[in-house]
Formats: sequence, C-alpha cells, structure tokens
Amino acid sequence: MLHTRIGKTAAATILALSLLGTTPNLHDAYAAPAISVMLDDVPLKFDAEPRIDKGVTYVPFRTVGEALGISITWNSKTQTIKANGNVKGQATEVLLQVGSTTATVNGEKVKLAAPPVQREGRVLIPLSSFSSQF
Repeated sequence: MLHTRIGKTAAATILALSLLGTTPNLHDAYAAPAISVMLDDVPLKFDAEPRIDKGVTYVPFRTVGEALGISITWNSKTQTIKANGNVKGQATEVLLQVGSTTATVNGEKVKLAAPPVQREGRVLIPLSSFSSQF
C-alpha cells in the first residue's frame, strides 16, 4: 500500500514538472505592440519611442512637428515649446508646457487631452494634439 502511494505521488510530481515546461511565457503574450505613426502613408522614424500611457498615445513633438513643416523652439528654463506653422494658409502659433493640460493657440487657451511629458530627454505630447492644432 505504501509502495502504491509513493508510486502515485512520484507520477503526480513528474506530471506537474512536465507541465511547468509547457506553460507559455505570459510576459511575451502581453507585450505592447510597437507604435507606428504614418504621415501621408509614410511611417515616421522617432529618436524616442512613442508610448501609450493611460489610454493616451504620446509621440515626440519635434519629430512629428518637423515632418509637418512646423518650426519648434524649446525653452528648458520654463519647460515650454513654441511651435509655429501654417494651417490652411494661416500662421499658427502653439505654446505648450510640460505638465500643463492647457495650450495657447494664437493667444487662445485650449484644453489638451493630456499634458505633455518629458521622457528620455524628449518632450512627448498626445498625438491627438497634432490633429486638433495643426
């Protein structure tokens, strides 16, 4: 009887150990896909990775801005970005500050979906800000 119990325990242990080797790597299964941003059907190449944070897609401001022909100035002291471009032939000036959910567009205050953030030496802004401002 003891011999049978030891045999069943050994069989159960071997079965459990064999199953451990077949479990999927859950870390890989939930890895976030790479974010691709297209401009006129051409993928933009970023010097800092776009990211999704709390449902908001953030992209490096300078890369997208320059691709759209926008002139960008960074003030590190005040953590603000000044962007000048044209929208439908009209000159447009946008001021953004890291951490602020309010932008100034041609002197008017505009609410942003989320504040710009600074990561890895780059300012990332919500992608939706480009579509609404430029």
